[in-house]
Amino acid sequence: MKVFSLCLVVTVAAYSVFIDSSAGQEKSDRSTATSQKQVTFTRLATFHNVGQILRSIVGPGPKPDEERFYQSYIYTGGTLEIVAIDPKTGQHQAYRSPLASEYGAWAMVAGPDGNIYVGTLPSAHILQLNPRTGQFVDLGRPSSTEEYIWRLAVGADKKLYGCTYPQAKLVRFDPATKELSDLGRMNLREQYAQSVAASDDGFIYVGIGTQKAHVVAYEIATGQHRDVLPEKIDVTTTAGVHRGDDGKIYAGVGDHYFRLERWEAKPIAAAEVHSEVVPNRLKDGRTIVGTANSELQVHDPKTNSDAKLPFVYKGQPIAIFRLGMGPDGMLYGSTAMPIHFLRVEPRNGELTYLGRLGGGEVYSFLNYGEKLLCAAYSGNAPLMVYDPRMPFALEASEKSNPKMVSYERQIPSWRPKAMIASAKGDIYLGSVAGYGYLGGPLTKWNSSTGQVEGFPHTVQDQSVVTLCEANGLIVGGTTVIGGGGSHPTQKEAKLFLWDPVAKRKVFETVPVAGAKEIGDLITAPNGKVLGIAEGTLFVFDPEQRQVVHRAAVPFPLSIDATYNSIAVGYDKQIWGLCRKGVFVIDPNTYVVTLVAEAPEPITAGFVMSDRSIYFGAGPHVYRCDVAK
Repeated sequence: MKVFSLCLVVTVAAYSVFIDSSAGQEKSDRSTATSQKQVTFTRLATFHNVGQILRSIVGPGPKPDEERFYQSYIYTGGTLEIVAIDPKTGQHQAYRSPLASEYGAWAMVAGPDGNIYVGTLPSAHILQLNPRTGQFVDLGRPSSTEEYIWRLAVGADKKLYGCTYPQAKLVRFDPATKELSDLGRMNLREQYAQSVAASDDGFIYVGIGTQKAHVVAYEIATGQHRDVLPEKIDVTTTAGVHRGDDGKIYAGVGDHYFRLERWEAKPIAAAEVHSEVVPNRLKDGRTIVGTANSELQVHDPKTNSDAKLPFVYKGQPIAIFRLGMGPDGMLYGSTAMPIHFLRVEPRNGELTYLGRLGGGEVYSFLNYGEKLLCAAYSGNAPLMVYDPRMPFALEASEKSNPKMVSYERQIPSWRPKAMIASAKGDIYLGSVAGYGYLGGPLTKWNSSTGQVEGFPHTVQDQSVVTLCEANGLIVGGTTVIGGGGSHPTQKEAKLFLWDPVAKRKVFETVPVAGAKEIGDLITAPNGKVLGIAEGTLFVFDPEQRQVVHRAAVPFPLSIDATYNSIAVGYDKQIWGLCRKGVFVIDPNTYVVTLVAEAPEPITAGFVMSDRSIYFGAGPHVYRCDVAK
């Protein structure tokens, strides 16, 4: 463990802004506060494991008669790796991205020149891996506006075509001339172009969404493109296109299926859709897949038998996404893509790996009774109940620990950023809506019975992202942003009051004019509700139902990096995290003070226990101790 002892004497310029109730105008006052605190940071643990496999293909090996199985691993906060595996022995070679900034790759294809091409995120570069020499190089960025290249396909002209986010573009790379081209937006409103397929007669087809599905045909010879989906198909989803094993191109939009022929999308029955060309088929007809425990599974269709191939890939350090305190006094954490679930002893840093809970991330933990509650995006279930007294076990039965909670109308792509227990024992969650939708719900969950009740559009077209309780009412804060690919209709985030008995909203207001998101809601010991909206601290009086104070936070505060990482501390002060370090809010004067800068940027929160604060900084788990 590494210990960083910082004896800080911090002089901070603090800003206080008061409301003149008679005139309704704000008056500014600048004061200086000096805080003397001895703060010690201890790096408790570092998590190392294998990232999520985003794409797998079979492609050429180092020699003409050899093949390799290529897997693309994402490392959020790190650097992507392409692992080339010998399908005969399981031995492998890992190739780290030549650009440290690129941490994932959804797109990978074997090019016509025998090289492997990779489309990255978060900067949408195209990389080239030469299997013969092992060179892994950056070819550049085909479009300066794009962040993801979702898929790559080889066109009839032997050029590579990629589909992108966030402007749903089609991009191109010519392996012969090394020319990169931005072919423009395939839809002027939607953001996600997530699938691409090439026909033999010179067309490229793109599947687009998420708020409304589209299928666009692009003619290579003319550069023209247009939407070929019938106008009557109006579905909130993302269209999928693929090349079938019969060489024809197919599209799926919800329950609708089409065969794509030049400028036409011909409706067909689901049974007429041919399966996608299998990207992981070896020359001898066997298929190969990677498994969660790092083994390889090889299927032989001739004998209908499966064989396991030893494969040991150790991965990289993986960033911590969220931390929570369990009822056993242990820290629990999760990572993003996949959800690695881990436990850390808070005093000595002993780390225990528990298992994998899905492909996404746990957005919220809650210590509740004798259980640890988990709310996840793209998890094994949207809600999970873990009992630390029992062994970790993933089973398709009631013996599973965590217990998986599924319910009617659940949305696996929600992002449940807030979870609290009310005074009456009910659990309330706030979440960003699923892909393509607005109005992320306020959700009530009875963890004993498993009953779940959702209230979408608690604030019209806004998502609930932060919660607290005051005077028997649930206090919520929103964001105007909805699920990925949706388009906001509202301009300002709202604060609202929810009556849990009547099950209805009884009040709402705009606490900070122009702010699009509210974070870090908390009820202070004096009963006031504090929150932070895009760099502005506000104080809400739930009895008067009005904002009584606003002030600019006097240091950079990233709500996204450490969302809902705030608590009332041992000293009745309000302690919280920002990317830079640890801050304190005086609940009487509302002065905000950055009391300690962290040794590394804080990227995940949040647990506070007595005089200790626990957080994540990349793959590291830290403890911050405040001296008595």
